[in-house]
Amino acid sequence: MKEDGALSRLRQVASGSGPWCAVFDGDLGVAAHRLADTERERIERALAARPGVAAVVSPVRRLATELVLLADVVICSPGATLAGGGEDPPRLPGTPRRLAGRLGGGPALAFWLSRRAWPARRARRAGLVDVVSRDPVSHARRIVELWKEAGRAPEWLKLLTERSPGLGERGARSLERALFALAFTEPDARRGAREFLGGRRRRSPDGSGPAPENDGGASHEA
Repeated sequence: MKEDGALSRLRQVASGSGPWCAVFDGDLGVAAHRLADTERERIERALAARPGVAAVVSPVRRLATELVLLADVVICSPGATLAGGGEDPPRLPGTPRRLAGRLGGGPALAFWLSRRAWPARRARRAGLVDVVSRDPVSHARRIVELWKEAGRAPEWLKLLTERSPGLGERGARSLERALFALAFTEPDARRGAREFLGGRRRRSPDGSGPAPENDGGASHEA
């Protein structure tokens, strides 16, 4: 069955190491609901801990949308859509925080409860999606290859962007100096770091609102 193959690929990605790339489609959405709670949470922990790119190639909803949000960069085909779960609560514990980080608290709640599928370009304008691409899989794989060439720089950068807000100004600056000294001295590391930050900069600086629209558009659609 297609669903079994999609689930096998997800498990393989979750069991790996380093930056990851995963393809999300309707088959995966159907299959993911067969996972036991413990395995869903294990996959969530494994993917959330590493830099990742999601390539969304067809409509996803509910749990599949939650899995997409585990990625640091989300790339969609023009025909893909994303939808929430309506009255069904999220299945992954970190979903509300991730949705709010991309959309803001109120819009995140409205998106999830409405069950209305957002087209890729609307999702990108709102900040739910980072890039709309005619070939999301190849696009995602190119980003991950850059990250892998950068060594541990993307991992440190992910740690920095996720931990800094809770450290206070002094602690965040100390962490920033230490991580940049460790990870970003080589050219490949700096290139990978720029690519990692690219997806996050397409959202608002505080992660709470829509992406800016006035940067030329070349990095948003391919």
